[in-house]
Amino acid sequence: MRCLDRTLASSFVIALALAGCSDDGLTPEADTDTSGTGTGTTSNTATNTETTLGQTTTPPGDSTTDGCGTADCFPSSSTGCDESGGCDSTTTDEPPPPPSMTCENPMQCVLVDDCCECAAYHIDDTVPECPMDCEQPMCSALGIPDIGVVCEAGMCELEKRDCSGLVVCDSLPPDCVDGTLPEVGNGGGGGCWTGACIPLEACDPVPGCEYCVATEACVATETMQATTVSCLPLPEDCMGLATCECMPPDTCAMPFDTCADADGQITCS
Repeated sequence: MRCLDRTLASSFVIALALAGCSDDGLTPEADTDTSGTGTGTTSNTATNTETTLGQTTTPPGDSTTDGCGTADCFPSSSTGCDESGGCDSTTTDEPPPPPSMTCENPMQCVLVDDCCECAAYHIDDTVPECPMDCEQPMCSALGIPDIGVVCEAGMCELEKRDCSGLVVCDSLPPDCVDGTLPEVGNGGGGGCWTGACIPLEACDPVPGCEYCVATEACVATETMQATTVSCLPLPEDCMGLATCECMPPDTCAMPFDTCADADGQITCS
């Protein structure tokens, strides 16, 4: 009886082994859900894909057979593939523009006047592409088609225009867009609006210190007629706070021989 029991047990084991073999002699994959409704996850190291709930996804950085993957879409997209299998370009990761080159004289500066901007560039700078689909270029739209360019402190800039707001005429200023200020003609305190709108970086003087950025010093010049405000480059020696000692000697040029500072503002009188 014991021998018979052993014989039956051995036959049962052999039957189980034969049931686990495929017709082609290869070992089948374990726990594979072919119905698409399973809850398990099966990894396949040969194709480096992952099957979850009947769907096959590609790990980040890999490429599927349609050629779409995070590496394929970079740098035009930071989100990889979209639902249709193509590169998702809804969000871009464009490289920052190169820093502007320094100049030594105005001959190295050019005016860029297109549908996107009215600005000064170094002749070797890379100008951003702009579609020409506007009625007139930006400088003309702002009313300054004749504005020139200068080289100031090693940087190419638009020539300065008076934006002080000090006028003697009885008229309203033009309605300028954000980032620009109305131009005053014939000098501050003695003219009227020209109708032009000047980009803030080309304004000097300006209506007040609130138009100076963190890298600029607010310098107020007092005269018998009025006080004008200019935004001058802030030297590194000032360590973020403008004083008479750290500013250049010609900040208060003759005939303004008195310099005073308070809370980062320079006053010349």
